[in-house]
Amino acid sequence: MRRKKEPEQDAQATTDPRLTPLDIQQAEFRLAFRGYRERDVDAFLDRITEDLTAYLEEIERLRSAPAASTSAQDGTAEETLARARAEADEIVRTAREQAAAIGAGAAVAAGSGGADARAAVAPFLSSEREFLQSLGGLVQGHAEEIKGMVLALRARSEGSTVA
Repeated sequence: MRRKKEPEQDAQATTDPRLTPLDIQQAEFRLAFRGYRERDVDAFLDRITEDLTAYLEEIERLRSAPAASTSAQDGTAEETLARARAEADEIVRTAREQAAAIGAGAAVAAGSGGADARAAVAPFLSSEREFLQSLGGLVQGHAEEIKGMVLALRARSEGSTVA
């Protein structure tokens, strides 16, 4: 014959739907014929209690410092974007200097042949121009990606401070 649940147990179950580590540790089970081993149940409940406690601490830690971590990430993303732009500008400047030096060297080697020198350098200048345009496209794409990341981080940061 089954025993009825005590009224206190029903009241506890309905007032707070969330389970706490203390609830797990204070849980008591009736013994039954051919039931589970009490040691196994106790060991499992201990593991559940430890994991639940760790999860709750992690949640509290994340809730307490969202603004600090996102502002640090925003600064890092903006710094990365600035460094990427500066590096791209330096690459383009160096490439232009090298192209000018090569063009000047070709003109001197051709000896003021004019049209012949231009014809000899034209394929190189064409490939150099294509290279610089593709490099500019890559840098622009990278800058747009980083800008999108910064905007997403800011939106997430604003969303977490509102919530």
